[in-house]
Amino acid sequence: MRRKTLVCLVCLVAVGTLASAGCGGGDREVRVATGAAGPGTTGAVDHPVPPKGGVELIPLPVLTVSIPHREPTDERWCERVTLAFTNTGPTPIASGTVTLLVHILGKTGADRGTVPFTHALPAPIAPGSTRRDTWKVCVEEGRVPPGARIETREITARPAFEDRGSGGGAPGTGGTSQR
Repeated sequence: MRRKTLVCLVCLVAVGTLASAGCGGGDREVRVATGAAGPGTTGAVDHPVPPKGGVELIPLPVLTVSIPHREPTDERWCERVTLAFTNTGPTPIASGTVTLLVHILGKTGADRGTVPFTHALPAPIAPGSTRRDTWKVCVEEGRVPPGARIETREITARPAFEDRGSGGGAPGTGGTSQR
């Protein structure tokens, strides 16, 4: 029992010494990491040091997409979809992708399946400008029985934050798409 009490007392003294000497206690000056604030920069804990040197804040582009304008074609398994893409951010959009989700609807309107189609954004899109593009999306004829139809319902657009040289988008599984 005595050893346990002595060990606990030694631990408490060691923790108290560390807290007052090395963990912010006393009148010591606190230093900020030089990689974040630059070499030789110091400051108190309650006064953060602004970054300098290699830190740069870049505003991101903001892309809005219109409601799809859909037009029927001669084939019940195809439709033409027109979208408008507006860059409301302060930086240009150099590239990106747009995904159209085409729903196959039965005679009663019941959803019988969804086919995704992915394309390249009509880029570049300058800040404050709008670009439009039209695609003919077609599902395999056999997936749309007589009396059924297709309908593009959901659109997802993702601008790329750096241009990696990706080419045009490829159509999704189960259908064809063309401009």
